[in-house]
Amino acid sequence: MDKIIYFSFGVLFLIILKVGSVYFGIASKDDLEGCRVKRWCFSLDEADIFFDPARAAIAVVHHDLTTSLLYNNLIPISLYVSIEVVKVLKSIFINQDVHMYHEETDKPAYARTSNLDEELGQFYTILSYKTGTFTCNYINKYIKLCYKQKNLETKRSNK
Repeated sequence: MDKIIYFSFGVLFLIILKVGSVYFGIASKDDLEGCRVKRWCFSLDEADIFFDPARAAIAVVHHDLTTSLLYNNLIPISLYVSIEVVKVLKSIFINQDVHMYHEETDKPAYARTSNLDEELGQFYTILSYKTGTFTCNYINKYIKLCYKQKNLETKRSNK
């Protein structure tokens, strides 16, 4: 999942910062009309280094740094929002899955948090402590005991 996020961030970084900055440098070259800037949004009383059409290359560098600072917080927040939307949709799918239910109580799965899908399937073995919270005290395993080189096999019952 992290590789996809890094790839998406890289593509957004290239598109927004690099292509936009180069376009700004090319477009600002023909932006002077006499001594005034044509576009009202860039019209300043004095030609600034950020919008100086005579120095288009320096304007591109300054514009690139400015947009990287401005979009630094915007892009990761939008990625976090999209990931949270995916998590919520996955929890809805967990709630609607007909195969995920407890047969004895006939209750379906109910995802109370949106990050439940990330934690599913991470455990190979679930260990229980004395009260048996994780396993609901349903332990049906044969326990092999070895006492003085004799193997004793016992079956542990429920609860």
